[in-house]
Amino acid sequence: MSVVISGALIDGAGIPMSGCHITLKSRVNTSEVVMRTVADVVTGNCGEYCFKAQTGKYCVYLKQDWRDEYCVGDIAVYDDSKPGTLNDFLTALDEGDLKPDVVKRFEELVAQAQQSAEAAAESERQVGQHVADAQQIKSDCEVLADNVQQNAEAVAEDKNQVAQLASSATQDAARAEQAVKDADVIVQKAVDKLGEAATLTGEAKASAEAAAKSEQGAKQHRDEAQRIVDDLKGSNASTTEKGLVQLCSDTDNDSEELAATPKAVKTVMDETKTKAPLDSPAFTGTPTTPTPPDDAAGLETANAAFVRKLLAALVDSSPEALDTLNELAAALGNDPNFATTVTNALAGKQPLNDVLTAVSQITPEENTLPYFSEGGRILLAALSEKARTLLALDTPEAMRTELELKAAATMDPQSDIRDRTPGRLALSGMHGFGQAFASTDALTFDGQADFVGWLKESTPGRYAVSIADSSTLLAGTTKFNGIIDVMWSPFDNDESDTARKFKTLLCFNQYYDGEHSIHRLAYRWSGNNWDSTVSPVIYDGDSLAFLLSRTAGSGSYFKYPAVGVPVLAVYRGTTSGDKEIKIGLGDVVAGSRLGAVNIKCAAPPGTGSYGSTPQVGATGYTFPGRYMALSGARDSYGNEARICLFVRIE
Repeated sequence: MSVVISGALIDGAGIPMSGCHITLKSRVNTSEVVMRTVADVVTGNCGEYCFKAQTGKYCVYLKQDWRDEYCVGDIAVYDDSKPGTLNDFLTALDEGDLKPDVVKRFEELVAQAQQSAEAAAESERQVGQHVADAQQIKSDCEVLADNVQQNAEAVAEDKNQVAQLASSATQDAARAEQAVKDADVIVQKAVDKLGEAATLTGEAKASAEAAAKSEQGAKQHRDEAQRIVDDLKGSNASTTEKGLVQLCSDTDNDSEELAATPKAVKTVMDETKTKAPLDSPAFTGTPTTPTPPDDAAGLETANAAFVRKLLAALVDSSPEALDTLNELAAALGNDPNFATTVTNALAGKQPLNDVLTAVSQITPEENTLPYFSEGGRILLAALSEKARTLLALDTPEAMRTELELKAAATMDPQSDIRDRTPGRLALSGMHGFGQAFASTDALTFDGQADFVGWLKESTPGRYAVSIADSSTLLAGTTKFNGIIDVMWSPFDNDESDTARKFKTLLCFNQYYDGEHSIHRLAYRWSGNNWDSTVSPVIYDGDSLAFLLSRTAGSGSYFKYPAVGVPVLAVYRGTTSGDKEIKIGLGDVVAGSRLGAVNIKCAAPPGTGSYGSTPQVGATGYTFPGRYMALSGARDSYGNEARICLFVRIE
């Protein structure tokens, strides 16, 4: 940021100081101006002047005509300075104008403010620590809650699996118990049927006894009938009156006039003896009955074949060793808590797993190792002797020795190419060397001000850098897009603060037509201030021409040589009126003792040669800076000025 300084220079008599040089020499480095730079402004005919001063501190010099340059004071230009005249800035109070007691009081106030600021910073740090601790506790609680929830879910899942296994085992045991109960029912039914058959046999026997009694009664009835016949004297009997009764031996005759003969009765009795009573049948010997169909569900009589068929179906065609309830109970270990036993046994078993099943299907082969293929199959790979030896080792050190690995095998790689953690493996392009930078990797700066902020904190390495406006930083450039190498001096450079390190930067700019490409920047720290100088690196004829043709000065007409540029000038002695003016090679003089030289001669009118006596003129204008003589002899002196070749050195 610049501040306008304008006005008119007048002397003590009120006469304007026309043609007077106002020279500003920078005393400190700022974001706009580098120290020791010189700005020169010439007043107009009425002593008027107007220029934009950049933020900084300057020594102000005045020089008019042939008079010597003299210092008139110091000025300080700040960002918030108001425009004014040069006199306003020269008469403004600065640090040097404060009295000792005022300075002491101000220092005490600064110390108190510093203590208050440190106390506030400590309080803020403690509050921040408390907040960080609270956040950490909150985070730990959340993590603990997540772990508890995960454990609860895992326990619930295991409990569900155990419950499912127990339920399955309980169901299987229940089915077995139900099968036993069904077998008991079927056997009981068979026993009941056999009892019914015995009952029928008893009834048949009772019927036979009744038939015997009936035969005896029939004999009695026959005798009685004979007596009646005798009484009736041969009349035929009927259902309404007594008479003679005719006999019939047919067992299927339904006549009401014929009487059954004993033969017919015997025939009926013989047949009756083969029948069982309806209400209580009884059978003797080995009674038989037809086998009911498999789906019989009515009142059919069950025989032994039917019962055995059902029992065989119940035990699912079990072998003979399991075709009885006793054998079945023995097979279950006579365990009344068989379901609980099975559940407990299942709890200790490995659940079904496709991977384990696949492993069990592999046929082991010597010197092989199972592995999973891309399709998820488990295959066998040949295991070399080296691999077997490695698997037999039990320590990482022994394994690294077997694999011929050095200490680098135990190191972690850099987190990025700028990682300086000791003991890390280097990545490709470590610290930028050998790195193929892209434009997105570049550090970007608007100009000199923000670049200086990075320069103070920079560490050794190679960086991709882009500076939008590099004209005030790197001479001969308008913009910088290239590579910068940062190096630290290895000697007398033990400061821990990177801002206090001595650094050397090599700046390689992308080629731009008409601009310089390589610069050297030296950064140094002295006292409590930093300083830097930038020099173009000469690498070809164009760069040499650029170096020797640079000029300084902000005026449109008066130009001065830049540092490192030679100039032919007249030396006017140490002071005005010097009677022994002399100059020799290597002498260093102030620019205020030099003047511009003008050598002229007659120009030939044509193309041929022409001889003339040259004339030399010298101006009263001076140069800023300091110069070293590149010619001259000290043994020649007088009151005349000496013309020499000089090179500006500062």
